Amino acid sequence: VEPQIEGIHPIDDELTAAVRQSGLSQCGTVIDRLVASADAFIDSDMNNCLTNVRIALETIARSISYDLSGDELRSKKWGSALRLLVEVGFLDGQQESVLADVYTFISSGAHRTVGLTEAEYVRLGRQLALSLSYFLIKAYIGSRPAQRL
Repeated sequence: VEPQIEGIHPIDDELTAAVRQSGLSQCGTVIDRLVASADAFIDSDMNNCLTNVRIALETIARSISYDLSGDELRSKKWGSALRLLVEVGFLDGQQESVLADVYTFISSGAHRTVGLTEAEYVRLGRQLALSLSYFLIKAYIGSRPAQRL
């Protein structure tokens, strides 16, 4: 578990700001799911915590996939959206694999490894999903021509 570093904003705050800056059509949904994830963790509702952060991650990837490819049908499903992101050159195969693996990790949140409490497992899964969400959003913002100065 990474402690808060003095003077550095939590990833949730940075991610929320980046989602707003991104202009993605689903940014309201993403922010709602991030807030719901944090609230669920505070309420010790671990399943909803992971479910909501997984939805946020998935929504970001699907939205970027659609925005970059224009393929609405393939952008609706997680695996197809990731594949499209590789096909359009936004992700490489290794990045696709990491995203798919973390998605699987947080999808099976009820099954934790020996030595971790449920809260520790959820905190780890949530942090991984938040970090990858931040990666996707920042990469998307950086890929837009208007952002390159």
